[in-house]
Amino acid sequence: MNRARIGLAAAGLIVLTACQSGIGPEIERPRATARAYERQVAELERQLAAREAQLTAVASPAAPTAVPPSFAERWRVRVVGPVERRSQVGVRDGLTPLAAAGSYLVVPVEVTNLTDAPAAFNPGRELVLADGEERTFDLDPAASGAAYLLDFGYEASFAPRQPGIPYADVLVFDVPTNAEDFVLQSTDESFSVPLER
Repeated sequence: MNRARIGLAAAGLIVLTACQSGIGPEIERPRATARAYERQVAELERQLAAREAQLTAVASPAAPTAVPPSFAERWRVRVVGPVERRSQVGVRDGLTPLAAAGSYLVVPVEVTNLTDAPAAFNPGRELVLADGEERTFDLDPAASGAAYLLDFGYEASFAPRQPGIPYADVLVFDVPTNAEDFVLQSTDESFSVPLER
């Protein structure tokens, strides 16, 4: 019987030692594990939310950028007179005319603003002349101004052009003397008109 008590005491001592050393069951251990899992789950949820935000930003279509209207949507350009070749423009008594390097192609036009608001017409930036050999020629602003004021006698105006009103204008291009088969066209290729001489 003594032996049974000694065995029981030894077993109790072993259990008590195991509990203190962390080998045996511990009441706080499940709580610590649950808190650790909660922290891990919270961190994973945060990472998932950040990844979803990135994917949404990539997958969402970008806001459409406003596409400016084409030249043909903004302006009507109509050739209204004979297209002429000249060696000079701005011919006026007492003034020195402008001389072409090749020959000037003088194109009288009528220009109408097709938008809803007044707008400046800037043909030097938006119109070019192409020939039959697919060469392009820029507008000569000085020659155009001289022809506008001196050769055609139009009044100088730098005011914006009102919608719907046709305005007389002159486009002058310095082209090689052997160039032919001309087409007046916009740089955005929305407008083109063949020129007959």
